[in-house]
Amino acid sequence: MSLFEAAISPLLLTKAKKINECCKEFVKGKVLDIGAGRCYIADEIRKKNKADVTCLDVKNLGQAGMKVVVYDGKKIPFKNNEFNTCLIAYVLHHCEYPLKVLEEAARVTKGNMIIFEDTKPSAFVNMMDFLSNKLRNVETPFKFRTEKEWLKVFKKLNLKIVAVKHNVEREWFYPFVEHTLVVVRK
Repeated sequence: MSLFEAAISPLLLTKAKKINECCKEFVKGKVLDIGAGRCYIADEIRKKNKADVTCLDVKNLGQAGMKVVVYDGKKIPFKNNEFNTCLIAYVLHHCEYPLKVLEEAARVTKGNMIIFEDTKPSAFVNMMDFLSNKLRNVETPFKFRTEKEWLKVFKKLNLKIVAVKHNVEREWFYPFVEHTLVVVRK
């Protein structure tokens, strides 16, 4: 673990706890964490909700002692409806083809799809996201969308809105970002 990773680890653990608090009512059964990254969120959900969580990402960056299934970023290597719930936490703006990721998530999930995204894009937010991700060697193709744009995407994919929560898990070190939780299902 780099010095930078060691320094931000407590912040990431705090963020994982906040994310779990925001979404725990929507977590049911077998969970797929798409874009699991360091796996702190998956580990928190596993421990606090006694959930069976599978971590999936394009790289194995895991630091929470959980196994990570590495995939090509296109075809999720699981069967249709294999999971009750999927979590996509601040991942879609990192994806070259976010709609394809959502289509695949819907294919492998029979219940709730829990999505967290930054929904008030700005030059400042882009710069902050780029810098924080660059320090962690995470790519950011800047696929940010507003909440309204995401809702149109979900409608286009025939996903039903279950819940929307605004200003979730706001962080003191990232005060200008609007974090939104959207729960959808087929």
